Amino acid sequence: MRNPNGYGSVFKLSGNRRKPFAVRITKGWTDEGKRIYKYLSYHITRKEAMQALASYNANPYNVDESNITFGELYEKWSTRHYKNLSKNTIKGYETCSKYCKPIFDMKIKDIKIVHLQNLIDGLNKNHGTLKMMKNILKQIFGYAMELDIIQKDYSRFLKIGKHVTIKQKSIFNDKEIAVLWKNLDKYQYIDTILIMIYTGMRVGEMLNLRKEDINLIEQTIIVRTSKTEAGTNRIIPIHPRIKELIQNRYKNSNSDHLITGLQNRNSISYVYYDIRLFNPIMDELNIKHTPHDCRHTFATRLNDAGGNATAIKKMIGHESFALTEKVYTHKKVSELRKAIELVN
Repeated sequence: MRNPNGYGSVFKLSGNRRKPFAVRITKGWTDEGKRIYKYLSYHITRKEAMQALASYNANPYNVDESNITFGELYEKWSTRHYKNLSKNTIKGYETCSKYCKPIFDMKIKDIKIVHLQNLIDGLNKNHGTLKMMKNILKQIFGYAMELDIIQKDYSRFLKIGKHVTIKQKSIFNDKEIAVLWKNLDKYQYIDTILIMIYTGMRVGEMLNLRKEDINLIEQTIIVRTSKTEAGTNRIIPIHPRIKELIQNRYKNSNSDHLITGLQNRNSISYVYYDIRLFNPIMDELNIKHTPHDCRHTFATRLNDAGGNATAIKKMIGHESFALTEKVYTHKKVSELRKAIELVN
């Protein structure tokens, strides 16, 4: 039976080919009235080719986009998607996109679950990074489905494992802290690791600090934003050992924020800090820790120094000491500054 006009056609190519049956459609006409063909796909049997042609006609897609690569689609997706995102979120996505290099030149329609799972398994990154990777892959593959380039979203089958809670014993020991101090002039952001170790701030709390939150006369830090109500607007004395680190950040920052990005005045996102700043330093120094281990380290060192329950509750920013004791330390610890200055 003859196909309707504009439906497209299937024909067998000459020669000994693995997939001899071609599917093509008419894209236009030359000035001489000859057809301009666009080949959609190639198949082993005529039946498969006819099914592909029928599928195309049932749900036509942009033929030029049908052969688009992952990298090309990422550029299209990001152009549209990034308009509604913050600069910090964009930084995180752009960092994750760099981890997709192995599949950047692959046609999006040729990428299967095995390619995506191998990509994820080969990263050796923490759960937060893998979660963001899966999220960006889901969005790009969802965009491909929206454009009718693919019919199946393999990203939803990705396995990144479960988040493993960091145990209390995972703290920086004295030797590791000494290594950080020794390399202070070698790495631009190693001071931020020491600041967290000597204040107990969460990563987000430190990155959200503004210069107005630092009192260089009173030598205190006010944590105005926190994930808990008890942690908001809490005061942390500046330990003598990090006094100069805080002062240097304060004087050298061209922004309202205490800690900014490498080449601009923007604040830094948690993901960007973790992937681009913290982890490379840990890898270079062969130290195996996460940013949150700094907070564990602070509480444990307060514990060892002999502080009291009120001090640790206020500086950690927990509702009650019972929670602090359960999560971060084992015994009661004195007053805020007195306690913090007992720590070496």
